Amino acid sequence: MKKIFTMLLVVIMVLGLAGCELPWFSPSPSPGPGPEPKPDPDPEPTDSGLTLQELWDYLDDYPCYLSDNGLDDYVVVFDDDHNITIDNFNVLEKESINYYFNMLDSFNYEGDNVYKLEYINTYSDRFNNGTFFIKFNEETKDKIEVGMYFNNTLDFFELRADTGMSLDQLLSAIRKYEWLQEKELLCWFIRIYDNEFSHGIVASSYWFYGPVAKLNYLGKFMYQITIDYPAKEEGINPANDAYTTTHLLFYDPVHERIRFINHDDNYCWYYPDTGATIEEFFAANDGYKFVGQKNINYIFYKDNGKYYVYLKNTKYNISNTLEVKSIKYEQYNQYEFVVLNGSDTEIWKIEYNINSGYEMSINKPNLIDYAQKRKQ
Repeated sequence: MKKIFTMLLVVIMVLGLAGCELPWFSPSPSPGPGPEPKPDPDPEPTDSGLTLQELWDYLDDYPCYLSDNGLDDYVVVFDDDHNITIDNFNVLEKESINYYFNMLDSFNYEGDNVYKLEYINTYSDRFNNGTFFIKFNEETKDKIEVGMYFNNTLDFFELRADTGMSLDQLLSAIRKYEWLQEKELLCWFIRIYDNEFSHGIVASSYWFYGPVAKLNYLGKFMYQITIDYPAKEEGINPANDAYTTTHLLFYDPVHERIRFINHDDNYCWYYPDTGATIEEFFAANDGYKFVGQKNINYIFYKDNGKYYVYLKNTKYNISNTLEVKSIKYEQYNQYEFVVLNGSDTEIWKIEYNINSGYEMSINKPNLIDYAQKRKQ
């Protein structure tokens, strides 16, 4: 028995030296809260949003934000000083009406990527208040939503960043058409030919061309386009050495129109040379007459689904009505009209610019005339 007890003590000592803990021999742990829980490896992120400066660091990366209507609608500008400008640049109407919100009163994050900014409102006749809601996501920073109060109703508008086009994108857009000046029958054109930018007067040798060396986007659809013009021999223009010129070009992708300062320093609108259908032609001239130089007035009208031209000789007070069976647009503002005159079919050649529409050249059997548009 003594030997067994001695051996038991030896075993206990060996286990103790080995660091083993015997539950029946160890004291009971003192009561307490127990071990700390392990942290969650994937905690839910806190929706704290951005600070005012962090938000602005994204928003002022672009010249402005535009709606799908382009410059026909309000433009929103975020400048460096946390100010908001509602810019009615409206270059199409040549007017600019701006609303400046530059006295920020409070800034709050509302959650779900929505920020509330309250400015002092100095335009009470136009805006209910100076409160703006901006919905912004860093992953889609080129698209935002802006909420504003109109007529006591909060309206949100989807806007996209004004990023402009690359050189390849702009040339590809222009290349789709030949473009004609808005006014006049004998007008300027723009086209991309063999990857060169060309512009000049239709049906003449007065035109200029060259590769585009550089493109600089100014914002609001405005570009500086730099063209390398080659040397040319004497012609309708004096001989010249090679030279480089930077032009101002406005390209509106919403309405597909161009405004361009040409070599004669004319800043004009250009439209695709697509002409008009018979419906568009007659609709544009409804309620008007064209007063000709040969004492003849021309009135184009539609009646019971058919198209007619009414001619009146103001000198001899003689009139006639002819049916227009069809029209075909050719190019450079020139149309071919098929006109029924009694039992005879006539071909008229009419030159008419659908975009300005105030003048017309008529070439019909036994008559060549020029007429200007007037209200009936």
